[in-house]
Amino acid sequence: MVLLWEPAGAWLALGLALALGPSVAAAAPRQDCTGVECPPLENCIEEALEPGACCATCVQQGCACEGYQYYDCLQGGFVRGRVPAGQSYFVDFGSTECSCPPGGGKISCQFMLCPELPPNCIEAVVVADSCPQCGQVGCVHAGRKYAAGHTVHLPPCRA
Repeated sequence: MVLLWEPAGAWLALGLALALGPSVAAAAPRQDCTGVECPPLENCIEEALEPGACCATCVQQGCACEGYQYYDCLQGGFVRGRVPAGQSYFVDFGSTECSCPPGGGKISCQFMLCPELPPNCIEAVVVADSCPQCGQVGCVHAGRKYAAGHTVHLPPCRA
């Protein structure tokens, strides 16, 4: 910082320098990055520029969610539509898994078949973005559902 001793502004400049502290007056000169061409950061979802550097470096590789995938990424808990490399999320009630490959790149989605519920399942539970699961097993007789362990009294057989 250069202080100019002019009668009208001398004390103002001195006061400003003292108020801002020595870090401002002794700040390192900035790097002249004129004409520097920085290499593209492939599959980078988070970058940082170190003090004195002209080009940013990649802090984290991953995939950028595009188009319809952006909303799905947000629903999956990924901030700003960015999925870190190697992570995945489920869509379509758990029937589809979308993942970002190791090293980043493009998100790919794969349909997954949900397993069939057992025949003795009398109550299915559907969790958001997941396959249905059996909540209660039992049996069905004459259209009525009975929990496992329940005793059913039937009339005697007639011949």
